[in-house]
Amino acid sequence: MSNHPDWKGALQAIIDRHNHRHAKRPKDIGFKTGEERARGLFLMFRILRQLGFDLSPQGPGGHHVAHLFWYLTGDPRVEALCRRRGVTMPERRYAPKYLQSLASTLRTFCGWIGKPGLVLPLERYVADPARIACSAIARQDKGWEGHGLDIAALLLRIARIDERVAIMCELQWVFGLRRKEAVMLQPHRAVVPAGLLPIEAPVAEFYLVCLEVERGTKGGRLRLVPIVTEAQRAALERAARYAEFPDSYLGHPGKTLRQVLDRYKNVLARAGITTKELGVTGHGLRHQFAGDKYFDLGKIACPVRGGDPMADRELLERVLLAVSRQLGHNRTQITAAYLEALTRVRNDNAAT
Repeated sequence: MSNHPDWKGALQAIIDRHNHRHAKRPKDIGFKTGEERARGLFLMFRILRQLGFDLSPQGPGGHHVAHLFWYLTGDPRVEALCRRRGVTMPERRYAPKYLQSLASTLRTFCGWIGKPGLVLPLERYVADPARIACSAIARQDKGWEGHGLDIAALLLRIARIDERVAIMCELQWVFGLRRKEAVMLQPHRAVVPAGLLPIEAPVAEFYLVCLEVERGTKGGRLRLVPIVTEAQRAALERAARYAEFPDSYLGHPGKTLRQVLDRYKNVLARAGITTKELGVTGHGLRHQFAGDKYFDLGKIACPVRGGDPMADRELLERVLLAVSRQLGHNRTQITAAYLEALTRVRNDNAAT
């Protein structure tokens, strides 16, 4: 009989008390992050109990963490225990990024229960560090055109199901917005003339008008995306037709944010725009924007689209910084996930 029959209730109580807070910064986290944390914690505790560790949520020790990640990585060190407990070893290999995410979640949890430092770097639990090595560098173009798709035609397909979702996707394409940012955009209020921009804003000196993106961004970080093309202006005009009042959001009236996000996902699925069917998702429009912007500024295709690395390193840094800022990233290294530019440049520099 279990010594901790209500471990689920105890775990949920800890989650309810702490899960709204960021792991390191004095701020709250988003709903999706909290939901993923809770799901990961319940998964890990279920696995530990299946392995025979009858522990309370307050009770994890170093050996529990080791056995957990041995199991998750299919390490032979846990095979004998699995046989004794009648537990099947994982049939599929968990992705390194998912393993890193679980380790981060457990590390945060251990801080909540007064055991900081309990979870070691994930490399300490595997015999082959390559097993859990993550790469943020794009190896193939995730943009829609990179998969041979006609973006305009697909937007029409989406519009036949839900015109409002089609406008959201169009804004993702021409402004590099995330799904949540498009849903929470206020079309009437988001356009800001350069004269009203803060003097320290990196784009204030060069552009006449920008799109202000803040609601729905990661960490609530404000960014400004220059409005420089007719396609951008036309998309904003269409978006404004779906926002009845000056302070209206683009999301469906009368629905919660979660319902609108789910509606977006379901509409794209009905339109056949999924990784399984077409090899892309809505987020691929953000990749499309990044690659297009790189070409517009550098006059050469980014490496992930088959272009050669820029010979002018100073120009490359300026282009990467501009693309990163318009995507809402603080570091140009993150842009490598879209363009594969940085690794190619580093390799070239190492060879010279």
